[in-house]
Amino acid sequence: MNSLPLLFTSMGMFILDEIHFDDSCCSNGEPVQSSQYDIIGGAGTYGVIGARFFLEAPHRSKQIGWILDIGQDFPPHVMAEISGWQTLAIVRADQGRLTTRGWNQYGADEARKFKYLTEKIRIEVEDLIKEDGGTLMNTKCLHVISSPDRCTNIYTKLTTARIENSNDDSELIIMWEPVPTSCVAENLDAVILALINVDIFSPNVLEAALLFGDSEPTEPIEIERLGLRLIKYMVKGPHSLIILRAGKLGCVVIHKQWPDASSPKIDWYPAYHSKITTSDKIVDPTGCGNAFMGGFAIGYMTGVNGADAHLGAIYGNIAAGLIIEQIGMPKLQLGGAGSHELWNGETIDERLVRYKNWYNK
Repeated sequence: MNSLPLLFTSMGMFILDEIHFDDSCCSNGEPVQSSQYDIIGGAGTYGVIGARFFLEAPHRSKQIGWILDIGQDFPPHVMAEISGWQTLAIVRADQGRLTTRGWNQYGADEARKFKYLTEKIRIEVEDLIKEDGGTLMNTKCLHVISSPDRCTNIYTKLTTARIENSNDDSELIIMWEPVPTSCVAENLDAVILALINVDIFSPNVLEAALLFGDSEPTEPIEIERLGLRLIKYMVKGPHSLIILRAGKLGCVVIHKQWPDASSPKIDWYPAYHSKITTSDKIVDPTGCGNAFMGGFAIGYMTGVNGADAHLGAIYGNIAAGLIIEQIGMPKLQLGGAGSHELWNGETIDERLVRYKNWYNK
């Protein structure tokens, strides 16, 4: 039995994706890539793998928790790949339904269309409480992908349950990604209300701009101003922060800077496949934002002094960089005498050294 505390749990779903390419992705009338099926996906799954890169098996990987809903059509080879990650995956098999599946179509300039092909099953707070004896309920960090109203509801229910049913009185870190469709100006008040209970808020730049009814900013100074408009609503504690994910620009982290909240601290971190490496490995950006969140959470919580946003941003960018190198999930192998994990043929330490040497901090 793993005695280490549960560090990271995602409430996002698991999805099996099929991926297609429209005419803009064709050359001489033929698709640049053929359609692919049974691809591991889902925001929760990407968050889990982003965290998993930095917590090696067999023991530390069990500090990552999630719920995996599968149906009668679940492919054995997919289960074999997920089992190889050795996370705390609580599998709920239902032979009376199909696995949640998504249809994706890609076009030029990262354009994407998506729809569900089968019924989706949303993870609820009640699931965290009842599954595996409530293990997931006592996680240190909860990854939430939701509307603002649901984020508020999750925090209220879960903190109450932790007090009533658990001996763990530690503070719960809420890491919130807003659902893209909820990022509209009409929801700004609800977002402000939700942020009262959130430690780490991370929309992408477009989503953040849409909350104010604005178009997407492209210049770093404009992106910083957008983050400063949001950080004033982060009031939960001294380590509250905003992370705006800015695609090829990387991300900007805006710290509350308590007790001097009048002068937030702003730090930029480049995308892994930008100035640090060449971009010829970029294949598919799907899930890189979710994986960033998982990586960020582990760096943030395991830094020497705790609440380490610097290490979190580095981990997050490395995680996102791994995700975009292929369609689906990076491949895990053991290197040498089986003592080192390799992701896409490299150790995480190799990627960390490369990133830190460039960043020089």
